[in-house]
Amino acid sequence: MKDIVKFIFLCIDLVRFFLGMCFLKLKNTKTLVIIDVDNTLGDTYSRIRKATVLNKHSLNAIYSTLEPYYNNIGFINSLNQGRNTKSVVLTARNCFYRLATMSWLKKTGLCFSGCYHSNNLTNKLFFFKVGLLIMDELIIFDDFSEFGERYNEPVLNDELLLFVNSNNRIKHYGLNEILKIEAKLL
Repeated sequence: MKDIVKFIFLCIDLVRFFLGMCFLKLKNTKTLVIIDVDNTLGDTYSRIRKATVLNKHSLNAIYSTLEPYYNNIGFINSLNQGRNTKSVVLTARNCFYRLATMSWLKKTGLCFSGCYHSNNLTNKLFFFKVGLLIMDELIIFDDFSEFGERYNEPVLNDELLLFVNSNNRIKHYGLNEILKIEAKLL
């Protein structure tokens, strides 16, 4: 039953994303900035590793109380100024954490036009392809990692990395760039 609900929410978010992109294109938006949450806007994984119990309630608490990466947020917000650029959040978090995610995002000061949940990293590819159908350029802030079943180590998604690195209409800020921006080295 949970898988059916996740699939329905994924389909709804893909339709919302498509319609949102069409609306932004009508407003002369040429560049879409797609921002991940975990390890891009806040240090999620170190908090998850430190947790003694991981369940829906503990993850909600972690997602609601992350310390934001304010330098990254400021850098991303600066991209929206004076250009035909808009930002959206695309997280691989399970759709059941939508309220915690939105509540936290509103506290960070990030300027964004919408928040979408892909439920996993692989599904982000659908969103990227839809974005490329409508927009001239994508700027993606995402380390493309996710935790496996045991939450020990992040695993990179090679399929996503290959897709973004082989497309000249995508500028990708990966983990190294994200950490440099937060440390004010970029």
